[in-house]
Amino acid sequence: MRAQLASFCLAIAFPIQSFAMSCNISSMPIGDLGVYTPEIDVTRQYAIFLNCTGGGGMASITAGPSHTTGSIENRRIKHSNQTSTLRYQLCLDGNCSKIFGNSGNQIGSVVIDDRNQGRFSFFARIYGGEFQAAAGLYRDSVTITITP
Repeated sequence: MRAQLASFCLAIAFPIQSFAMSCNISSMPIGDLGVYTPEIDVTRQYAIFLNCTGGGGMASITAGPSHTTGSIENRRIKHSNQTSTLRYQLCLDGNCSKIFGNSGNQIGSVVIDDRNQGRFSFFARIYGGEFQAAAGLYRDSVTITITP
């Protein structure tokens, strides 16, 4: 059985602090994961583009927990009008060996270049193996925090 996936949604938060550098999102993904096929895992790459002022440097980027589960390690997308869920993960690498989260080695970073722009790439993996998944739209939201 195939189940159509809608997306995960990224909400962007900037800490309320005063920094010499400040950044705005110039482009971010909608997170469409495509059609679910339970026989395989599917990994897609996404990017967030930043425009910054106040000079170059580094910005750190963190990803919060799944809205559905409240967990970073166990993110799930939920069917739009049923209780069915599917397991997925946000990752810092294409093999999904490094979870994109909010502590330790889960934190991403982006270099702000001399044109005051930066690009942060990450990956989303939807895991196969859930053969009883109900057809329909599945969604989740994750808060992304950027700290210049």
